[in-house]
Amino acid sequence: MKKYLIKLKSSFALLQLTTLPLFIFLSTLSLHAQEIKQKPVDKLLPSLALQLRTSKPTGIGLYTVSVTDLQQIKTTVSSNKSIRIVSIYEPAKIIVLETNWTEIEKLLQLPFIRSVDTKKKPTEELLFGFVDYAANRISTIQHYYKQYNAANVNVSIKEQKFDSNDIDLRGRILSSSFAATSTSNHASIMATMLAGGGNTWYNTKGTAWGAQLSSADFINLLPEPNSYYSNSSILLQNHSYGTIVESYYGAEAVGYDASVIANPSLLHIFSAGNSGSQAAPTGAYTGLNGYSNLTGNFKHAKNIITVGHTDTFGVVLIPSSKGPAFDGRVKPELVAFGEDGSSGAAALVSGIGAVVHDVYKRLHANTSAPASLIKAVLLNSANDVETPGIDYKSGYGSANAFAAIQTMVNNHYFTGSVSNNTQQSFTLTVPANSKQLKLTLVWTDPPAAPNTAKALVNDLDLTIALGSTTWQPWVLNSTANTNSLQQLPVRKRDSLNVVEQITIDNPVAGDYTVTVHGFAIPAGSQNFAIAYQVDTADRFTWQFPTASDHLFPGQQNVLRFQSTFSNTTGTLQLSTDDGTSWQTISTAVDLTRGYYKLQTANTISRALLRMTINSSAFTSDAFTISQRINSVVGFNCADSVLFSWSRVPGATGYRIAQLGTQYMEPFRTITDTFIVLSKQTNPSKHYSVTPLLASSAAVRSYTFNYELQGTACYIRNFIADKTGVNQGLLYLETGTGYLVKSIRFEKYTANGFVLLEQKPFTGSLQLTATDPSLVNGNNLYRAVVELTDGRKYYSDTANIYNTGNRNAVVYPNPVPYNGSVTVLTELDEDVLFQLIDNYGRVVLQQRVNDYPQQINVYNLQRGIYYYRLLRKNKKVQTGIMLIQ
Repeated sequence: MKKYLIKLKSSFALLQLTTLPLFIFLSTLSLHAQEIKQKPVDKLLPSLALQLRTSKPTGIGLYTVSVTDLQQIKTTVSSNKSIRIVSIYEPAKIIVLETNWTEIEKLLQLPFIRSVDTKKKPTEELLFGFVDYAANRISTIQHYYKQYNAANVNVSIKEQKFDSNDIDLRGRILSSSFAATSTSNHASIMATMLAGGGNTWYNTKGTAWGAQLSSADFINLLPEPNSYYSNSSILLQNHSYGTIVESYYGAEAVGYDASVIANPSLLHIFSAGNSGSQAAPTGAYTGLNGYSNLTGNFKHAKNIITVGHTDTFGVVLIPSSKGPAFDGRVKPELVAFGEDGSSGAAALVSGIGAVVHDVYKRLHANTSAPASLIKAVLLNSANDVETPGIDYKSGYGSANAFAAIQTMVNNHYFTGSVSNNTQQSFTLTVPANSKQLKLTLVWTDPPAAPNTAKALVNDLDLTIALGSTTWQPWVLNSTANTNSLQQLPVRKRDSLNVVEQITIDNPVAGDYTVTVHGFAIPAGSQNFAIAYQVDTADRFTWQFPTASDHLFPGQQNVLRFQSTFSNTTGTLQLSTDDGTSWQTISTAVDLTRGYYKLQTANTISRALLRMTINSSAFTSDAFTISQRINSVVGFNCADSVLFSWSRVPGATGYRIAQLGTQYMEPFRTITDTFIVLSKQTNPSKHYSVTPLLASSAAVRSYTFNYELQGTACYIRNFIADKTGVNQGLLYLETGTGYLVKSIRFEKYTANGFVLLEQKPFTGSLQLTATDPSLVNGNNLYRAVVELTDGRKYYSDTANIYNTGNRNAVVYPNPVPYNGSVTVLTELDEDVLFQLIDNYGRVVLQQRVNDYPQQINVYNLQRGIYYYRLLRKNKKVQTGIMLIQ
């Protein structure tokens, strides 16, 4: 009781100091009383409580513990040999312990323990197929906003370690003591989708292709220490992993909300998960299939973005984990392309976020934007998909990189701050002929207590007014039944989310008043950000292909555009002669979809697209219809290398690029279909070739490392094979015919290599020769490429082992003293070789397992021996052998 009175006096003093409304004081008092009455069982987070219904944990396990006093828990466990501290996240007062359940039961009795949960094992959430950068308009910004590539933004990828030797990440990897010890293809794929440099091929150019990359291990489900983010200037961390379906506000969720509070510019982006058909095992949405199935309680945090996945047409896929959050908040916040899982979708959104950060920094003297502003821009610029307005499948829509960059470039945002029961207003001028006005308010909210029923701490309200008309945000029905969760949003005050969005269709021109009101802020003030966009009516914009893009011949390609015309259809035409003539593709393209599936002819050319709406024609950039060419290495000699490629119809030249310190760097344009490079003046080992169609670059080749292509100095392949009794065939493949005069095939004899057959070079890169007289034992060959200037290049040797008509051949005979004998037999398993001296003693015995088998005769005296081969203990061949 005395402790309760002390808390009561403390709360009354707080009331006097801050003059808070009575209801806030009463709610604070209620929290104090709840803390006092909290029983050990109430400290169990839902997934652990659910597990305990069937059995207690056995053995040693990992437990995530939230406390009110870190020093007390450290002191408590320091002398207990049964408990090991694994990690501590100080900003949220969370500690991970390794111990047994008996010790956890003891800790639960302590008053400074707030919550306990089992630590889950993270898993990757992607099976990689392909990536469509056009679906979320990433390829659009890579063409129109080349200067914004996130080159001054540092990004962290939290999972296993990505491949540090990947040429797409070359020169942009930050050292990290928090990186995992093991690498994974998944991590490398995420790194490439987020920040790949496009060095391997054009489709490995990630969203933020200039960003610096750091790595952190996802075995730690909590955020890294603040020093990790601050010391490496990390502004965004990607999390493409999950655990199990959890629908509650756990210690990890508290940790990530605290992480953003401690690092105001840091944005955490998570994959929503691939469990979209499952039901929440605990909480308000228990058993409701298809809802509240985010994979991990950390994804219920407020200050993060969770990302679901769609197909290339913006349809949310069934496996994509859905909302709402445990308390009814909108989750996921965004969706993006990811036909094989939400991992890739999160990586793409992380890349867009990094580029948005980059735009702000470049426009504000290298100052970093608050995470709330980046989040507001990403959510406000998203395209509405699925049902009209916000929903629990797609959140605020499908990420649109082009609209996000335009929002930031055009300074279409406000920032401000309010305290309890105060407000801040802004004027927004909407011009005539506007199609839609959209605004999104975001604030970084203080973390709530673990296992809270409602995560919101600071409650802000957004309104827009014009004259006497006021608009409120869109709010979903979070009642825990399917019919309610599927209802369209309505305008009302939002008391759950840290994001509020208002849209007005066909707004009249005028000066609108945007107001943010601090409805309930228990202490201090709350910063916020608002992003907005005004879409102009009767506009059409081509977004894919741009001049940097390519369509592929003879297959279906997806065109992307944006239309604000009231007309729902347009006429699409294609030109492959620079606009001289036009082929009509369709007179009824559905403009409301924003895409069209075009089946291209099997041709290679420059091309233009034209959409006609109401007699107004909109022509695309000139792009190419082309396909990737293959390069081959002709020779890789000590001083030079030659590589070549097939001629591309209509190509006016070929641009050669080599790998520089970070990216592929063009250094020569030629009209031939091969090039010889001096190694002394061209130290790079990685090259690519891009055909040029007039002024347009077609699809380039894969980048290749000439040392890994299997071609030596002119010789690509040389093999020898037995074709009959005492007959053999030699096969030579050269990499090129450049300067080749003739080919010699030679056989090794007692006099060295002698000519077997010589052929003049006639243009074919594959040549053969025959040997009709194989000797018993080892037949050794080589090929010689002779050039017109007299230089000769030799292949490696090739062998044909021959037993003739015998079961086996034993050679050499005589055998050198302390040497070895070779046993060559085509008999199958269970063959034994024995050597017998003049007294009938077996002095050497060895099983024959190889073809041929080397057998040492060390320490055997010089003289005559008798050998025999046994198969399944039956004699199959005998002979005399001399050791000299």
